[in-house]
Amino acid sequence: MYKAIIILLAVLVFNAAESLKPGTITIAGVTLTNYSVEQFMNTTAQIWTVLTSKTPAVYCTVDMVKNITDDTIFFTRSSMEPGGIWNHRQCKGIVQFKEFVMNIMLVTCQAGKKSLPGTYEILEFADRNNTCGVFYVAPANDLRKGTYAQGWYDLRLKYNNKDEPFRECLIEFNKKRKEMKQPTNSAYNEGMCSHNKFWR
Repeated sequence: MYKAIIILLAVLVFNAAESLKPGTITIAGVTLTNYSVEQFMNTTAQIWTVLTSKTPAVYCTVDMVKNITDDTIFFTRSSMEPGGIWNHRQCKGIVQFKEFVMNIMLVTCQAGKKSLPGTYEILEFADRNNTCGVFYVAPANDLRKGTYAQGWYDLRLKYNNKDEPFRECLIEFNKKRKEMKQPTNSAYNEGMCSHNKFWR
């Protein structure tokens, strides 16, 4: 039983989630840590995806937060396409039902006038200072259709803390992707990713 799927199903079908205390929730008798995705995203630092279980990996994915309102996080998500071409998208993450769950955001992005498929992004672990986090990412359309396509895990790290140890997050990332029987793929290379003129 995957924790991420339990949480998503509970939200999508509007099951009642009983708040136990700040930082935890109880769903169907299971107590889960409820990290705040808003607190994690509330930063001026670039948030890089350094490892992913997605295959093939998308290189140099970086989120840059512009503004946070009551329930919406506005940010730019950039990544490198094949051939070294940068793709920049304007995104918003809506934190739905945050009185029950604080760790899920529904992310939708636009590239120019084109709307891209949304994803549910769940912060399943963050270290004490929110310098790194482990996200479970699942396609929103598949979940709404009831197909529950298998998502993937990302290890995301804030750029201004990239030289600090992120052992806790690495341990959690490896534990979770092994539970899903997924591989580890590198998604960051300093020499390649540092050439993004958009965020410098």
